[in-house]
Amino acid sequence: MRECWGCGNYQAYYTKGYCKFDRCDYGNCTKQQKIVEKHESCEQWRSNAIRRSIRKGICLKVLDNALSDISEMRQILSEEKKEN
Repeated sequence: MRECWGCGNYQAYYTKGYCKFDRCDYGNCTKQQKIVEKHESCEQWRSNAIRRSIRKGICLKVLDNALSDISEMRQILSEEKKEN
């Protein structure tokens, strides 16, 4: 059987680290409504390919917006530097 960490019903838990969030070895199963270990398995496993592609699209959009904002800030700072 396939493990929970690759299931579309599995939502991993994270703990706050020093400069990032670290993925835990357990998470929430939305089908069974309980906390499960990432290496467990069950008959209700389903693919998470759709959710993964949606997340990638959202990440690309956010990165594009961030790059645009950084470019604008660079232009403003460059113009201020030329004026001084």
